[in-house]
Amino acid sequence: MHPAVALALASALFAFGTAAADAEELSRITGKVTYENFPRLEAFLLQAVGKSVALDLTLAVNNDETEGNLTTFVLDGQFEIAYLQPGEPSRIYADTGFDLVNDDHYTLQSVFSVEASDRAIGLNEVDAPAETTYKDVSVDDLPTRTGN
Repeated sequence: MHPAVALALASALFAFGTAAADAEELSRITGKVTYENFPRLEAFLLQAVGKSVALDLTLAVNNDETEGNLTTFVLDGQFEIAYLQPGEPSRIYADTGFDLVNDDHYTLQSVFSVEASDRAIGLNEVDAPAETTYKDVSVDDLPTRTGN
């Protein structure tokens, strides 16, 4: 993808996807999160810190905590996604807005405010006004980082 096109896409997604929860339209990031596309989701969420985002994601159940895996589990009522890359893993946490379906995958569906600390992203479920509409954007269509 040409850098100018990627930058325009990133800017548009950031503008739509991180609008305040009282906006009329939010981008809703959709699709199946994998080890390969996790960096796209992480980059988007890091740009959205302090804002609200809508998510409608599916993640396979995976308890393999070895490098090269996207591990998903619930511990003490908190959902965790761990991207086990070389070095420090990246993590996303959510206390609500997730469900285990048929013991083989999780869904992460809601509007969330986004917080971040060193290598961790926290998702806190928030209420979106009833009149909010959503524009679906696939996690696979997100840029891996701003400008790419």
